[in-house]
Amino acid sequence: MMRSAMIVAAALLMLTAACSRQTGSTYSSTEVGRVIDTSRATVLSSRVVEISGEGEQSGYGSLVGGAAGASAGYLVGGDDAGQVIGTVLGGLVGAGLGWMAENRADTRKGIEYVLRLESGKDITLVQNREGDETPLAAGTPVLIQRGGSYARVIADPVAR
Repeated sequence: MMRSAMIVAAALLMLTAACSRQTGSTYSSTEVGRVIDTSRATVLSSRVVEISGEGEQSGYGSLVGGAAGASAGYLVGGDDAGQVIGTVLGGLVGAGLGWMAENRADTRKGIEYVLRLESGKDITLVQNREGDETPLAAGTPVLIQRGGSYARVIADPVAR
């Protein structure tokens, strides 16, 4: 039982560590010391959107939920046959609940920017929202930074 508790605790720590997200003012350690391609644009529109966590699960939610459910099912099971059935059913229910919890935890607010590049081309970029960050208003000159696996929009500090 002690071993199961240690596995669950370790999985929860990994799940918590995986929750950090890049925003307009957050850089990953892989971006430090690297050149980030930057281009100018103007905000055409912006709005707060919801970013679904579906599809980006690490699997830890299901793993932790399944382990906890199986442990609980084993304890409730009673005799040998009941313990086997309880472990299997508890594991399945726990895995499903863990998946739903992880999906909910990964769902977050973002900001959708529709931008006009200096070339005249219009693009849309969605970035993670930091706290109660207010989207940049239409007409705001911005910089689009592309580096690593994340692109961000920031206000142009030297607007022309």
